[in-house]
Amino acid sequence: PDDEGELSVLDFGCGRGDFERFYLTEFPGQDIDYVGIDVNAQIINAGVKAYDDEVDIRCLDWFSLPEDLKEDWCINVCSNNLRYDADTTKSDIEYLHATIETMYEHAKKGVVLMLATGQNPDGLINYDPVPLLEWALKKYKIVTLDHSLGEDLFSLIIYKN
Repeated sequence: PDDEGELSVLDFGCGRGDFERFYLTEFPGQDIDYVGIDVNAQIINAGVKAYDDEVDIRCLDWFSLPEDLKEDWCINVCSNNLRYDADTTKSDIEYLHATIETMYEHAKKGVVLMLATGQNPDGLINYDPVPLLEWALKKYKIVTLDHSLGEDLFSLIIYKN
């Protein structure tokens, strides 16, 4: 949270917007200014219905966001481990890099991504954290990698200056 105690988050690939309620459950008494975006209209509609339109979720393509939509932190919780787009010109890693670049543009303080790794036949796109970390360090400088989430998950955290 910032000095006023409220954290602002822009959730890339928010699904139903469940992160907002998860945060409020995990950190009771701490407010969150939450905006979730997802390209899947059906899942956005399900979230609007599930939360009685109390959670700010929007059906938007994250590559076409308004320039003034900026929050403290941009998060992406495993939304890049599946591809819903029809862009066959970008490889999975190129798409991930473009997503991170867009998240960085819309973040005031930084970017946090949770990604799957490993070679499990789970149908997910799995990323090797080492080349991703090397790419991010070259591009953004203040970067960390966290493997404490589990054997097949990691977080990439990029801080803005």
